[in-house]
Amino acid sequence: MAEHTDTSAPYSGVQGSEDEEFYRMIRETLPDYPPDEAADAVLCALAERVSGSVAKQLVEELPASLRHMARPCSQHEAAPSIDKDEFYEAVSDHLNADARDVRRILSAVFSAVQANISARTAEEIASQLPADITSTWVAARRRRPGPHERHGTRKWESEVEEQKETAPLQTEDDAAT
Repeated sequence: MAEHTDTSAPYSGVQGSEDEEFYRMIRETLPDYPPDEAADAVLCALAERVSGSVAKQLVEELPASLRHMARPCSQHEAAPSIDKDEFYEAVSDHLNADARDVRRILSAVFSAVQANISARTAEEIASQLPADITSTWVAARRRRPGPHERHGTRKWESEVEEQKETAPLQTEDDAAT
């Protein structure tokens, strides 16, 4: 496994803390892998795959104790994951996991990540993933909506609707000018 996990911040921290909840969500669907190692492997590959600005958004929205994982580790710094197979291989190699388990690993970690980030950041990430991985990312969001969603509506969509309601109406003549 790549050296990436901060051993001074173990995942079994204070009960009820954000990182403990994050790891509990992973453990729920992935009991056969240590949740901190699964998160480390997936977040490393994810950080390598998305653009710098989106990776920065991801880091800023994760709980502080988990941010160190959302950066490419030394094992993957020079090997961007372009397609699904390379992405899966990066996670499998990082975690020393059976390749047949990678989709389950991705799903568990993606779900926990999305419970901690905004819908806008989740959509930015989805737009930069290979199609096969995007489907896993989207499915993970449907399983566990994040706290940033209100009554089934994404927060930012609600904000856009509110802006539309308060914005002056534009006529066809206004649009032509």
